[in-house]
Amino acid sequence: MSLKAKYQPVIDLIKEMNSQISKIKEENSTLIISGSVKNKHEKEIILNKIQQLNSEGAVDIDIQLRVESHSG
Repeated sequence: MSLKAKYQPVIDLIKEMNSQISKIKEENSTLIISGSVKNKHEKEIILNKIQQLNSEGAVDIDIQLRVESHSG
């Protein structure tokens, strides 16, 4: 299974929240997702989703999400 397929639920969640994805790239056995979310709460939801998919520690994903607003 590719890393993109493994983390597709995370990608779908980001899109469902109408957050922005600027880059999705597989490099050196790591999936890199860059983009921005509206607030810290959305980022926490996404990080929790990653943890659900990989409870042993997500060492195969590098999520780089900028928070646009400091509230919520």
